[in-house]
Amino acid sequence: MISGWAWEATALGAGGCGVSDDEDRARRAAEAWLAAHPGAVAVIDTARLAYGTSTLAACWARDGRPARSRRLPDGRITWARVPAQRQAPGAGTG
Repeated sequence: MISGWAWEATALGAGGCGVSDDEDRARRAAEAWLAAHPGAVAVIDTARLAYGTSTLAACWARDGRPARSRRLPDGRITWARVPAQRQAPGAGTG
């Protein structure tokens, strides 16, 4: 199984994403994107390459506990784990 770190970011009128085999490189890439887009928010998470059974395309599927970016008043960016959410019975099936 191929695994790594995936990040996604959104800002008004823009979006960014990336994948890396190294957590620090993924964070630096996300932080560089965030620096260019004030007010943006990013999420980073472990991911694995998932091969679709119904398509010929592969995709990166998140499989860990994500961390969300937070911009401090002095401009620095910190990361905090996103709390686990409880799923309703039957959620995620289908």
